[in-house]
Order: sequence, then structure tokens, then C-alpha cells
Amino acid sequence: MADEDIQYASVVFKNKKQPQPKSPNKEETIYAEVKMQNETPHESSDSKVNWIFYSLFNYCCLVKINNFIQQENLSHSVLLPGLLSEKEAERRRRYYQKLSCCLGTFCIILVLGIIGITVYNVWYHQKELNELKESGAKNKNLTDQINNLTQVSESKIHNLRIENQELKEKNHNLTKQIQDLEGENRNLKEQIDNMTKTQNELNVSQAQWSIDEYCRKDNRRRCEPCQKGWQPFNSKCYVYNNAKGSNQKNWDEAQQDCKRKVSHLSVVDSQKEKDHLKTISPDETGIDGYWIGLRAEGSKWKWIDGAELANQDWIKTAAVDGQCVTCLKKKWKSVSCEKKNAWICEKNALSV
Repeated sequence: MADEDIQYASVVFKNKKQPQPKSPNKEETIYAEVKMQNETPHESSDSKVNWIFYSLFNYCCLVKINNFIQQENLSHSVLLPGLLSEKEAERRRRYYQKLSCCLGTFCIILVLGIIGITVYNVWYHQKELNELKESGAKNKNLTDQINNLTQVSESKIHNLRIENQELKEKNHNLTKQIQDLEGENRNLKEQIDNMTKTQNELNVSQAQWSIDEYCRKDNRRRCEPCQKGWQPFNSKCYVYNNAKGSNQKNWDEAQQDCKRKVSHLSVVDSQKEKDHLKTISPDETGIDGYWIGLRAEGSKWKWIDGAELANQDWIKTAAVDGQCVTCLKKKWKSVSCEKKNAWICEKNALSV
């Protein structure tokens, strides 16, 4: 504190050997000069308080010195004969004693005030220090929370970016698939248009073929229920293929040949139809039988349309998978479906 605040005081004392007479009503005035270093603009509050306390303390000291000097002067003035009466000297002495007592009391109060202010200053400083520490701890906690939240946010942002990239790739793939499907759709539409055009042409050709087959020119365009080479019976048309040798076919091949003729292997629905088959299945050399549309499936005899054989008396042999039925005259026979035979086709007759 001595380096920061420097006070200077000058005290003028009178020589005892050369006392000067004074009037009774005038008091001697002591001047004190106190010089202090200029306060810096950024001086702390603690330095200001200490400076005030120190200045007050110096002031009290100067007052005590002044009282002492005045008492000394008073004693000298009393000793001087003819200047002051003894009664006046006693009165002044008592006055200065009271003044000294008051000043002493004031100094004690001032010291107590300085102590109180110092204690308060220390307490307040400690309070601010604790608050600063608490604020630092809170700031550290908040900083940790911010760092944690930042890490979580960065992690979520990273995951969202990855998901966004995956969604973009999926969207790109879906867009490509849509484009491919649109291309396939266009191709299918073109195929449908071509097939429709071809179908229309085929319908015209089929109609012309039907007219030529069922309404022949050599018959003056009189239409028949069955085309040329087919035999009508009830509402059906039949044709038997009496192929021989290498021209014969197994059951599946015979069915395919009937399909090419827009028909199928013969399906017998009644006894009359069964009797009719014997008229178109003649016993010829090189022919062991004619394929009809009956074969074994799941240990049952079934027609090619899925219906089961209604009259089991028509064939006595048990149904064994891989076996098919041929007819020759009145006789029906179970043989291997891979065997080569002739065949009989049928289809619905034309209504005329």
C-alpha cells in the first residue's frame, strides 16, 4: 500500500523560546499538506477503499498532533505573565480536553468502521469468488452438455446423410426400373397391336377358311355341319387318322395333331357315341388300335377335359399311370401312352 498511495505532511512548530503574544479570542491554526499519487483510471474497488481508510487515519493523526501543539502553546501562554489570566487558561484547557475526547471517540468509531468495512469487503470478495467458481462449474457443465449435444447432433446428421444417400440410390434404381417397365410396356403394347392385327387377319383367314371348308364351291356354297373329310354324328364331327408304320404317333403326339386341326382326341359321353366309334375305327392291317382321349391319372381313368370315366364297364383294366386307351371296333384296350398308334379326333359341328 506504501507503493500505491504516498502521503506527504508538513507541520510547522513554534519555538518555545520565542513565544508570540496572541489575543485571547484567536486560536492558532495548523496547516497540513497531504500529497497523494494520482488515481489510475482502472483502479480496483479494493484499492479505493484502502486509500479512503488510510486518508482518514492520517487525518485523525494530524488532528491529534494539532491538539497536542495547541495544548503546548496554551501551556506556554499560561506561563507568559500578563498575557492570559489563569481562569481563561483553565477554560481553554478544559475545552481542548473535551475536543480531544471527542476526536478520540471519533477515531475509535472510525477504526471500528474500517474494520467492519474490511470484514465486509473480505466477505463480499469471498462471495464473488464462490459465485465465480459456481459460475465456472455451471459453465463447464453447460460446455460438456453442448459438446455432448454437438456430438449427438453430428452423429444424427451423419446417419441422416447416409439414409438420404441410400434413399437417393433407391430412388435412382426405382426410376430406372420404372423406365425399364415403361419400355417393356411400350414393347408389349406394340406386340399387342401386332397380335391384334395378326389376329384380325387370322380371323378373316379363318372365316374364309371356314367358308371354304364348310360351304364348298363345288357344292354351290351350301354349308355343311362338318368340313370336308369329317363325319358328322349328333352335334360333333369325327375324323379318323388311319396312319400306318412310321406315320403313327404316341398319345401326346396324336393330341397335338388334333389341336392343329382345332379339335381334340375323341371323348365319349354316351353309349351311342361309343357305338359310333366302332364304325370309324376299322380293323385294318398295320393298325392295332386308335387313340381316344382317355388316360390314367392318379389311378383313375380320366378324359382330356378332366372328367372321370362314368362307366367302368367300358374298360376292365385297372388305371395305372402312364397307360392310355385305344379302341378298335368294339374293344377298348389299355396300352402304354408311348406306343405308336392311329388316332381319332373330334370337334363340335357347325350349326347351319
